[in-house]
Amino acid sequence: MSDGRIDIQLYPAGSLVPSKEIVRSVAKRIVEMGASAASYNSGLMPVVYTTLVPMGPRSAEDCALTWFRGWGDILRKAYDRHGTKLLTMNIMTDIPLYSTKPIKTVEDFKGLKIRTHGSTALFVEQLGASTVYIPGEEVYIALSTGTIDAATWGGFAATFPKKWYEIAKYITYPALVPMFQQNDIVINKETFNRLPVDLQAIVQTASDLLMWDARMVEALGNDDALAKMKAAGNEIITLPPESVARMTEAAKIVWDDLASRSPASYQAMKVITDVLRGKGYTDYVVEKRSIKVKK
Repeated sequence: MSDGRIDIQLYPAGSLVPSKEIVRSVAKRIVEMGASAASYNSGLMPVVYTTLVPMGPRSAEDCALTWFRGWGDILRKAYDRHGTKLLTMNIMTDIPLYSTKPIKTVEDFKGLKIRTHGSTALFVEQLGASTVYIPGEEVYIALSTGTIDAATWGGFAATFPKKWYEIAKYITYPALVPMFQQNDIVINKETFNRLPVDLQAIVQTASDLLMWDARMVEALGNDDALAKMKAAGNEIITLPPESVARMTEAAKIVWDDLASRSPASYQAMKVITDVLRGKGYTDYVVEKRSIKVKK
């Protein structure tokens, strides 16, 4: 796109700076650009908690609507305050629950011990489960020994290489987080501003395209991974409508929590839930909730 005027060298995660330090490292110009999970920056920017909304956006279209109706601008302002320009945040597939026990109704969450984190942990706790955080590389053993009953990670393509399907034979739908935007692409703000205007436009356009391209690549990988998981004996269980309705009500408590974390978080959840309500997924109105926002 730039006819060779921009040269971007890619490095594996962790090879230059720790993954959790990418945004800080870009701000300090230790590296000029970086990509990471936005949730790594929740301590720096509470608003990034809104990148994972239980029972939230249901499709890539829903994610795009929230992004272009103001959520993207709210996030960009947060990153800007830390010396970085947020170029995009990739649309990712859902986060289902992989379990060693069948979950056929919402009642079956009670008593389960689930490996998850963040807003997803808050959500399953509302459903009666207990939670524990275990590093991804230790989950297989924890499932096989019965230390945990279930775990979350990501879509089928991301989870299949971990071989959880050998033990956790059940996949519960609807997904705890149906669709989300999590993987940020950032550039040092001063570096971006020094680029000629036409190159700035090229960098931003390429990033905008990546939002969709990454989603399509992942979707194709999910189909192949799911076919292999089913061949290995995995079963998808779709919860009945009454259970889904109860899950949607429980999610409202988590939405309140996410909205309370900062003024920017409140505005972000307003944008997101306005889209959800417009789609007919919920009757939630953030302005009508009793929420004390942290300053």
